[in-house]
Amino acid sequence: MGKKKDSFKEKIKNLIDRLELIDRFEFLKKLLIFLMVVLVLKLGHLTLIKGNYYKDLSENKRIKEVLVPAPRGNIYDRQGKILAGTKPVYTVSILKDELNNVSKEDKNNIFLKLSRIIETEGAIYNDSYPIGLNLFTYKDKETYLSEEKSPDEKVLDIIEDNDLIKELINGSYTEDLENGQYSFYITDLIINSLKSKGIEIPLNSGDHDENLKIVFDDDTQSFLNKYNLNKNTSGQELLYEVVKKDKAVLRKVLSHPVGRKITYDILKSKNLEDNILLKEIEVISKEKFIETKANLSKEYENINFDTEAIDDFTEIVNKSTLDKLIQTVSFDAENNIQVPAKKAFELLKANKIKHSLKYKIDETDKKNPRVSIYFAEDYNGNDETAVDNLIKLLRDNNLVKEFVTDEDIKSIAQNVNTQNNINPRISVKDWVYTEEKNTKELYERYNFRDKEPDVEELYEKIKEKFEVTDYSKYDAYNILMIYDKVEKHGDKRYMPLNLAYNISEKTVAKLEENFSNDSGVEVTIQPLRYYPNGELAAHALGYIGKISMQSEIDEYVNEAGYDKNTLIGKTGIEESYEKALKGVDGKKRVQVDNRGNKTEVMDEIPAEPGDDVYLTLDLDIQKAAEEAIQKTINAFTGNGIYYSDWGNKALSRNRSASKYENIISASAVVMDVNNGQILAMANGPSYNPNLFSTGITSSDWKSLFPEHEDDIFAPRPLYNTAIQSAIQPGSIFKLNSSLAALEKGIDPNFKVKCNGYVDVGNKRFGCWIWNLVRGTHGSEGVREALRDSCNYYYYSLMLGENKGTGAKLPIKLNSDDIIDTAVKLGLGSSTGVEIRVPQENKGILPDPDIKFANAKVLYRKFLEENAEKYISEGNKFSKEELKEKIDTMEEWMNEGSLPTRTEVIKRLEDLGFDAEVPYKNEKQGFADKIKFDYLNQASWSIADSLNVVMGQGQQAYTPLQMASYMSIFANDGYRYKASLVDKVMSSDGSTVLYENDAKGDRIELKNYKNLQYIREGLHMAAKDGADRLVFEKLPVDVGVKTGTAQVSGKNPVTEEDYGNHAWMIAFAPYDNPQIAVSAVITQGEASSNVGPMMRDIIAEALKLRPKDKKTIDTNKNSYDVDSELSE
Repeated sequence: MGKKKDSFKEKIKNLIDRLELIDRFEFLKKLLIFLMVVLVLKLGHLTLIKGNYYKDLSENKRIKEVLVPAPRGNIYDRQGKILAGTKPVYTVSILKDELNNVSKEDKNNIFLKLSRIIETEGAIYNDSYPIGLNLFTYKDKETYLSEEKSPDEKVLDIIEDNDLIKELINGSYTEDLENGQYSFYITDLIINSLKSKGIEIPLNSGDHDENLKIVFDDDTQSFLNKYNLNKNTSGQELLYEVVKKDKAVLRKVLSHPVGRKITYDILKSKNLEDNILLKEIEVISKEKFIETKANLSKEYENINFDTEAIDDFTEIVNKSTLDKLIQTVSFDAENNIQVPAKKAFELLKANKIKHSLKYKIDETDKKNPRVSIYFAEDYNGNDETAVDNLIKLLRDNNLVKEFVTDEDIKSIAQNVNTQNNINPRISVKDWVYTEEKNTKELYERYNFRDKEPDVEELYEKIKEKFEVTDYSKYDAYNILMIYDKVEKHGDKRYMPLNLAYNISEKTVAKLEENFSNDSGVEVTIQPLRYYPNGELAAHALGYIGKISMQSEIDEYVNEAGYDKNTLIGKTGIEESYEKALKGVDGKKRVQVDNRGNKTEVMDEIPAEPGDDVYLTLDLDIQKAAEEAIQKTINAFTGNGIYYSDWGNKALSRNRSASKYENIISASAVVMDVNNGQILAMANGPSYNPNLFSTGITSSDWKSLFPEHEDDIFAPRPLYNTAIQSAIQPGSIFKLNSSLAALEKGIDPNFKVKCNGYVDVGNKRFGCWIWNLVRGTHGSEGVREALRDSCNYYYYSLMLGENKGTGAKLPIKLNSDDIIDTAVKLGLGSSTGVEIRVPQENKGILPDPDIKFANAKVLYRKFLEENAEKYISEGNKFSKEELKEKIDTMEEWMNEGSLPTRTEVIKRLEDLGFDAEVPYKNEKQGFADKIKFDYLNQASWSIADSLNVVMGQGQQAYTPLQMASYMSIFANDGYRYKASLVDKVMSSDGSTVLYENDAKGDRIELKNYKNLQYIREGLHMAAKDGADRLVFEKLPVDVGVKTGTAQVSGKNPVTEEDYGNHAWMIAFAPYDNPQIAVSAVITQGEASSNVGPMMRDIIAEALKLRPKDKKTIDTNKNSYDVDSELSE
């Protein structure tokens, strides 16, 4: 064994000795030769065999595709008149690749000259810059809570209340500097603001003071006529009259730092600044966060400056949209159905909470699945709805937060909030307010991660980074705003960055004079979405905007292949027919270097224009409807007179003109009764869709919302009242009640003697004529009852007897008769109009369950807002204790047998409340309010039936539904799908891609002659009724019906009672119906106020002209005298 080991060692030693004899240099040389051979072979393989592959790969990395947007298709009216198109405009762009090799100093000088020239145009090219100069603020957070309005809105009020507009529009600021002059004129900003809205005011930006003169052309006089001005008017006077009527323009002035400084100096010189401060510099998102929190804390008692975003979001959903969230069904990114109710049930099960609820999902309509929540068959509980019961279970078991913030639910909850005009600006992704997130990102962007810098320190660092510390205050700020735009444009240096649109030829000349072809500044002509008629038909057309919501990203970017910067239709026909209007984008292949700079255009595929959409709207009828609405609004807010070629009319007003300014809005729909085509869909106030064509500014966006969101009837320019607002119909619903009675067997000639009123229990129901003058109508058949709008006739139908005489009627209506007829007439269901956004309101049919649910919501709100002030002396409750007591009181409504007044008093006293003592100057105590205003009003009663038969109570319908409803009576029973689209054609006009094929089904009736009896009644109303003087000048006979919707409650802003809504529906001509019209004025007081606008719309729709047309003198106080009595 030892010998073997010695032998092995010797062999190893001999091997080592031999290796040492080898020349090490020779070994290395051979190794290198071997490696070189391998390398050459590999290079040969790459070059000869794989060469083309890698060449293509390299070239493709240097070739980029640039999108060439397709011209958007046009939208026309039924006559081929353009409603939406594109127009070529001068656009200023920055070419980043050409600026790439320019020094920072030269680049700054380019941006300096560019900003000064653009500012003379009045253009605001970056209102999203994160730092603001000269901001209006309050001194502290407490002031934000105590003030009703934001600092900007308060300044606007001060300007208007003290008539400072003239002084403001003459404001200017100039500063002589070493590198030229900085100048800013408010007139330039205003003129540009108006032109961006499509208002071609005959003034030139760049002209100031005495040089601001009206430019006369063919359209100038008509523009002056709109403002009752003549040719001798000065430019300043014209500007004043225009601005006075457009608050949005003032907001645009306050969106500019110099505009704010000029404004504040004016206020301070007159000691009008009140508690407004001018903060020289601040991070804008910090100020917005304070405003957001303050506004939310005013509306939600559990939100304050210290609460977290996740808790605030939960509070908002819990108090405002939880019921809607639970009944929502949506789809996720993979198109899977998401049902929040299912998640709620899973939570109850996981927490072992017993209940008697079930749910089911109805997927019959795959695009619009529904969820139903209901009680188990063996449930013998109270009268609350299943949805209410589910919400109560979540609340009582503290599961609302877990439900709302669930990963699968939170985005749905956010969408539901948005659909209900609630936007708390909270990111549900990371549970932080958007403004807080923006502030943090700004700090981190400039390396302030460990501490919060003061804004001056931050701003100095930004100025140092871009080497603008030596520039003047406003020049530096403008240069930084351009840098910010450039940075946000990203790495696509080969793509132009558009800075300002629709600039004047004068500005183009200045730009061409100051910038060479290789300066990085370019002026091009680009197509711009343009609405030549401004506000006309805005709600039908809709507007365009950037892709922003996740649903839009999924539908257009991920599925349809849109570029994420594409402007898409957001509402109206622009949205519904987006993919037809869009066209096919072209492509331009450009070669770029390794830094992204364009070096060569390789080839280009031209874009294909979008298809053209032809609407059923008639531009002339639409214009007449909108003008009639505006005349009505002007009459309410002016001298009370509606001016018309058909005769002036004094409207009935119950308050002073100034008090109507923020409460009146109106809507009108004209429909072809023979096919359901919509000839006009008008709402007022409206908005100008041109504002959205290049991206709407924050100041313009703000101007489209009411100052007081809590005023439910405040005018909302973006709101499509015609399809979104479901309003109690009042007496126009009597057509439905009449048809139900005729179908049940009442003879149209059967007379009911009007007794003026009926008493049911301790409540009196009066006919309108009794309530007004203690009068009666005499004997009424169905025709006469429609003519006179006799409430007593319809009360008798519902009671089955004439209470005044004791005589029994041949029939007795019940609520099912009323509801079944309403369903046949299309009420409570969609009309089918081709507008997806905003979603059409289906209206509300009378329903005992809905009444109870609504009553319960109102009862809960009353308790939450008032219970605390009735706490007995000596008692003190924590928030949790008070909530438990409110929960107990809420349960009283669910009891099968409601507690008596005595029981309510005892229960309240046991809970620690003063039951009978009225609070301060109130007339009722806590117990009486609970018993008589809420508990007794929750269940369905004969009183509800009497309200419903005459169009009051728990029901509401849209103006579009009422136009369709009127059409069915006019066309002898045919129900058509409502339509806005006539046809779609290829861009060259050669091919019809879609054509509207009107198909109507005749509703099922026992006797179609019953419709004729109703038409006869409406004809009598126009000929002999209260509004006969309004319609008598028309050369054709018409049928009309008025309605007054009673509104309860007080305006939270003015603390005055809300006014009643005024309705009218009509058809014409009587002997051969062609059109149906519905019109409503919210808070329009008397239904007779709708008459003049209805008459003018009918006249234009039938192309009627007055024989003795005269020029209207709006200063004249003479007018037709209408009937003194109206419904």
